[in-house]
Amino acid sequence: MSSSRTLARVAATALLFAAVQARAQVVRVAPVPLTLGVPAVLAQSASLPFYAGLLARQNAGETLDLSAVPRPGLASCDGGRFMLTQGSGRYEKLHAGEHMELFVPEDQPLPSGSVVLERGVPGELAAAANLLSSRGKTGSNPVLVGIFTDGKTFVRVRAGREDIDAPLSKAAYEEEELSAALLERAGAARAKLARRLASPSFRAKSILERRSALLKMLDAAGR
Repeated sequence: MSSSRTLARVAATALLFAAVQARAQVVRVAPVPLTLGVPAVLAQSASLPFYAGLLARQNAGETLDLSAVPRPGLASCDGGRFMLTQGSGRYEKLHAGEHMELFVPEDQPLPSGSVVLERGVPGELAAAANLLSSRGKTGSNPVLVGIFTDGKTFVRVRAGREDIDAPLSKAAYEEEELSAALLERAGAARAKLARRLASPSFRAKSILERRSALLKMLDAAGR
């Protein structure tokens, strides 16, 4: 694992412990009803009963199609970049230039130019939205979500992939490991391979696509 990703993971862990110590009392604000007929990236958050109902059905074993349900990720922000705490699976599918919706604690400074979609989002709504997962119960971490959302209100923002760090992304870690393994085997072709992996066309792909491409390269090289 690279030193930068190691530091990022340490920072993410520190933020979670800080969240436990900073559960301030907040005023609850009624969520805005779900807006239909517009792209999901611009839709208002659904109501808490809507999310709670879906979550109860999923917990009962029902398989849900969540493709049209707004489910912003959870993130911290120091005013410069967003650090994703929950929602890595959604982030891993993004291509260069694409955006992701995030719930960020209302008391944290946002980067200049951030697109704010909604303020005063209750922590219960942010939690329910993130406990819903296309992978069912295995795709969420109730303890992590609870620590991050308990006793808080959130701002809902739209952020570009380039403004988000995802230190807890397993796929991003695997991509780094695969890149390192390929470069180690490349020998005289190392410089050429490094340029390919750093090229705009390769970096524009999603993390999942880049990981898949690296696996195929390794297979072609005989592992």
